[in-house]
Amino acid sequence: MRLHSVPVITIWEFVDCNNGIAAGGASITVTNDGGNTWIDRFSPVLQALNANITHLSYVNPAKVYFTTSIGNIYRSVNQAVNLSPVFAEPLGGQVNDIAWKGNDSLWACGYSSFSVPTASRFGRIYRSFNNAATWDTIPIGPVGSLSITPRAIDFPTRTIGYVVGTRNVVYKTTDAGATWTDISPFPALTPQISYGAVQALNKDTVFVVGVGFPRKVVYRTTDGGANWTDITSNILTLGVGNLNGILMHDIDNGYVMTPGGALLVTNNGGTSWTLDLAPTGNLFTTAAFVPKTVGAGVSMVNRKMLVSGPNISGAPIMEYGNPANTQVNSTEVVTNVTRAAPNSGSIVITATGGLAPYTLQYQRRPLWPIQ
Repeated sequence: MRLHSVPVITIWEFVDCNNGIAAGGASITVTNDGGNTWIDRFSPVLQALNANITHLSYVNPAKVYFTTSIGNIYRSVNQAVNLSPVFAEPLGGQVNDIAWKGNDSLWACGYSSFSVPTASRFGRIYRSFNNAATWDTIPIGPVGSLSITPRAIDFPTRTIGYVVGTRNVVYKTTDAGATWTDISPFPALTPQISYGAVQALNKDTVFVVGVGFPRKVVYRTTDGGANWTDITSNILTLGVGNLNGILMHDIDNGYVMTPGGALLVTNNGGTSWTLDLAPTGNLFTTAAFVPKTVGAGVSMVNRKMLVSGPNISGAPIMEYGNPANTQVNSTEVVTNVTRAAPNSGSIVITATGGLAPYTLQYQRRPLWPIQ
């Protein structure tokens, strides 16, 4: 692992190999070179409002959305130089997560403030189909003392989405968020699980992680929630703390983040997990591939991955992986090329590591003088 350091981080995303944004509290930091250097975009506006960034969705290099602990959603079109409010929860409360599809469709999840009478409380889905110009609010889960707190949301398509939260619940929509169906895995088990993360690889393959002391679980479905498989397996024997997040490359390969600089790795779909400890014991809650998505045929070992969390003394960013695999390495063999015969011979370039296919760029220089 390589170490970088930036302010407190609770979430980050990369839209390509260069552009990424990390955030937490009122801190926002931006990279344009794949995480090698970071630009501070701390928000005094959020600090003055006592607002903490809870999540972000990086749509493209010119558009990013931030959700906050005060029920507001902000958009930036210049990599967080400026933030513009695009939504405010009418009853206060908190917006916990946001997802997007296409250029104009957004879904967020949250809950109203505790000033709302208990009998009137319910989980909330907020959605917009016009680039955040207008929003509607959809109730989710029971109303009243058994209401849920939605914590994370993911939409693999523009019609199918998943939400997880407190009280053992996982919900699914097939109509772009208009209605939601409870598809919770093993709902009768106790103590109740509070799910904190969900990742949908596609419309059917979904992973969720959660905790409910002394339980901690990783579940997977491959049929859109009709059936669930417990893939926690040997995690309970590894001595790790809460399961804070999940980042899957595909159905077999991925990571789970835990405290103490502990990263759980699987290469067999959760049949077993390997514990990998970072050189610093920081709290791991969030991880991101650089870039977020890749084409078919790319191996997880070739993907650059950054992991961090909201550490009190700052947020060390750990870069995970073997540089021989995650970075492009090349060798050149020049044969029978001379000044007297510049068009003869050959140059053979062999490239390994990083994300194939590779692009070769020539730098044009003046021709050699023939002597």
